[in-house]
Order: sequence, then structure tokens, then C-alpha cells
Amino acid sequence: MKTKIGIVVLLCVFGLFGYSCYRKGYSNGALKAATEYKTEYGNDWSSDSSAKHSASYSLGYARGHGAGYAETRQKDFIECGEKLAQLAVETGKPKVGARLMLRGYVSPSQLEAAASQYKQK
Repeated sequence: MKTKIGIVVLLCVFGLFGYSCYRKGYSNGALKAATEYKTEYGNDWSSDSSAKHSASYSLGYARGHGAGYAETRQKDFIECGEKLAQLAVETGKPKVGARLMLRGYVSPSQLEAAASQYKQK
């Protein structure tokens, strides 16, 4: 009987020791993960350009910057085409408008819009 009680006590001691080791390892792992997260993403809130930002922050910044640059270039290209279409219509020479359209500087819809605005004047 004493050996059965001793085995149960020994199993309980080993179980408690194992559980305490598990909890210690879990808390150490959680602390390490929190420290790594703070190290990686800690400066992302800062707008200081000299601060080291995470890779995801830099990737998002680069994508946003590239998209803004492309949108600005597209807008400038469209505005330039509209101005060229207005000049082509105001000169009254269809060859100028056709040449601009063939070279890709002006779209047909821009020429039509410029012609309708010119007629309204």
C-alpha cells in the first residue's frame, strides 16, 4: 500500500514539476515574442525618417509612394493631352489633330471633347 501511495505522490510531483516547467517556458516564449514584435514594429508609429522601420512598413510606404507617383504621372499625361487637343482644335488644322492622335499624345475622346467645347464658345 505504501508503494502505491508513493507512486501516486511521485507522479503528482512529476506532474506539478512538468506543469511548472511548461508555464515557465510559455511565459518566456510570450515575453520573447513580445520583445521581438516591439523591436520589429516599435518605430512604425514614428514619422521620423531616421528611425528604423519594419519591412512591412517600408513595403507599404514604397507601394503608396509608387502608386501616388503613377497616379500623378497619369493625371499629368491626361491634362497634357487635353491641352494638346484644345490647341489642335483651335488651330483649325485637322492634320495636326490626326498627327497627335496617331502618335498617341491625344485620344479621340479628348479631341471630341475639345471640339465640342470650342463649338460652345
